[in-house]
Amino acid sequence: MIVRGVDVAEFQGVVDWKALFEKEACRFAILRCKVGNNPGIDKQFHKNIQGARDAGMKVGAYHFPFPLPKLDPKKEVESFAASSMLGSEPGDIPPAFDLEWPPPVAGNGKKGWKEGGCSAAQVRDHALIALERMTELFGCRPLFYTYPYFWKAMAEAGGMDDFRKYPLWIPGGKDYVNGDGHIPDVSKEKAPQISLWGDDWSIWQHDGDGGRRMPNGVDSDFNVFRGTEEDFAAFCDSTRVGPPEEVDQTVPPSVMLQEARDLIVEDLIEEYRKDRANRVF
Repeated sequence: MIVRGVDVAEFQGVVDWKALFEKEACRFAILRCKVGNNPGIDKQFHKNIQGARDAGMKVGAYHFPFPLPKLDPKKEVESFAASSMLGSEPGDIPPAFDLEWPPPVAGNGKKGWKEGGCSAAQVRDHALIALERMTELFGCRPLFYTYPYFWKAMAEAGGMDDFRKYPLWIPGGKDYVNGDGHIPDVSKEKAPQISLWGDDWSIWQHDGDGGRRMPNGVDSDFNVFRGTEEDFAAFCDSTRVGPPEEVDQTVPPSVMLQEARDLIVEDLIEEYRKDRANRVF
C-alpha cells in the first residue's frame, strides 16, 4: 500500500488540485514556502495551501535553505515558521528542510561549496542547528530532504548521527531525479539509499521533472508514502515532541512584500533545478 502525493512550487503555475486528487489519486501536498533568506514567499504558496486542502489533501510546507557561512540558520527557519506554521498542528504534514544547494562541487557554470566559502562541517552544522530550531518552533521533528551525493559530500566531516532522528524524505527516481513516469511498487523497488537510514525512508520523491506531469502539462515532483492513509496520518502525528514554541505569528514585512524578491538567486535556483538531472549519486 502507498499514499501518493506531490510537492510543488511557483514553477508549476496554477495547479488543478481537484484533478490531482481525482485523476492522480494524490492525497498529500508539500508546498514550497521560503527560499533561504530571500524576502517574500513562494508566490503560489497560499493559493496552493487552499487548493490542496479544498481538494481533500493533507498539506505541509518546505523550506529551501541557503547554508552559507554568513547566514544564521535560526533566523532563516524562524522566518519560515512565521510565514507558514504548517506542521505545528495535528493533521498537518511535518515541515520539511530541503537541503540540496549549493552543490558540493562546482560544474556546468555553477559555483560550489568552495566558491561559497562552505565546508562539509559548516554545512552539516548549519543544517543541524536549523533542524533543531524547527523542532522547537513547530513542536515536531521536520522531514529531512537531501540527495545521496549531497549527503556523501557532507558526511566527510563526520558527526552525522544526530540527523537520524529526523524522518527522511529521499529524492531520486529512475536515472537520478528524472523518473520514467511509473508509480513505484515499493514491495519490489527500493528508493535511493543513505546509509544512516537504509531503507527506512518516510517519503520517496520518485519522479522529479520526469515522465509524470501535472494536469496543466507542467513537470512536477511526485511522491509516495509507504503505507495506508491511516498510516500516513499516524506518521504525521508520530513526529510530535510536544507543544510548539510560542511564536510571533506576525508575518515580517519582508515576507509580506512578495514582489520584493531576489530574482538573481531565484533564477540560479531554477537553473540548478534543471541541472540536477546531470548529476550522479
